[in-house]
Amino acid sequence: MNFDKYLPLAAIASEAYPEVDFVGITMPCYATDELTCGTLVDSEQRKWQVTMPNSSSASQKNLTHARVLATLASLGQPLPFAVPRPLKGVEISDNRIALVHPSLPGTPLDSSLLEEDTPAALEFARSLGKALGTLHSLPVELMQQAALPYYSAPQISQVWQQALRGLETVPAPLKTRWLGQLADDTIWSFTPTLTHSNLQLENIFIADGEVSALTDFSHAAYSDPARDLSWIYSSLTPDAFDVFLEAYLQYCPQDAEVLSQRIALNSELNYVEWLCHEQREGNARGIQEALEAIYQLYNMLQEAGEFDLPADLPAGGEATLVANATADEVTDSPSGELVGLPVAGADRADASAETVDSPSEQLVEVPVNAADDTPSELPASIPDEKSEA
Repeated sequence: MNFDKYLPLAAIASEAYPEVDFVGITMPCYATDELTCGTLVDSEQRKWQVTMPNSSSASQKNLTHARVLATLASLGQPLPFAVPRPLKGVEISDNRIALVHPSLPGTPLDSSLLEEDTPAALEFARSLGKALGTLHSLPVELMQQAALPYYSAPQISQVWQQALRGLETVPAPLKTRWLGQLADDTIWSFTPTLTHSNLQLENIFIADGEVSALTDFSHAAYSDPARDLSWIYSSLTPDAFDVFLEAYLQYCPQDAEVLSQRIALNSELNYVEWLCHEQREGNARGIQEALEAIYQLYNMLQEAGEFDLPADLPAGGEATLVANATADEVTDSPSGELVGLPVAGADRADASAETVDSPSEQLVEVPVNAADDTPSELPASIPDEKSEA
């Protein structure tokens, strides 16, 4: 592993925390087109996280993350999970903003825990329900300080409908099913909540079998809570999800039946979002994979009797035809992005990104002044969070 590309992180951390003696870089570290992230170790063996944006768009996400954390710090009440704190921002070249904070308690969530029905897995599901229920129930008035986008139920429904109408490669029965559900006012009558909007394994930390921390609020918005919960729904076993939802509703009460309908719908529409994302990126392989997943879903729902198969179309026939189409034949795309509906994991979707996540500890000593990106003064627009929850 060559740590040279992570040397600028040491200078950034020293600028943010001049009183701390940083002595090395260790794992995990990763770099993509958008971000360079690494773990530093100080002379007292404490670990710190540095996130350096490699583009202006990534820098804007850092700013959103910082605003949400500053607002959470001002709540005046403890949360059932930790967040990056204290957080400091450092301006580097091209007015980009890098972020530095002490490492979070616990370790990133392991996918194996989501695949079990053991007592430990059920207890984790319960703690996750409490964490997200608390997050989704935070008052709108207070969180307005973070200047997050707000999407009403009709707006979200219209975005999905517009996207679907622009996709000719989606099976007609499946599109009709989705459009009917999106037009159902009994489902699309809810109050938007604060949503994380980028839940994935690396953003959920666990310690002693429970959620210990949440991070990366760079996609946060006021939107449909079912957007967050659809990832949980698709990840947990049915029994574990029931435990999760029961705990969630204790902290964020709402109509369970209506919420469950939107969760299931969102879990299916995630495939549409994936397809739209790959089409915007012009990724032929990604388009192919998304279409194959959509047709697998179509065949599964068809076998479950969710809709009738046309007499002249054998099971799986249309899926095979489209899956074998060329990229030029399947690049139909709705105009514009699915605004407010970020693709989960998009920041690390680049398959060529270098990642290091080894359990072994490798500490590389670095001179803290050896960075090419010499940071400037901390800008006033980035909150310096010193208060503890």
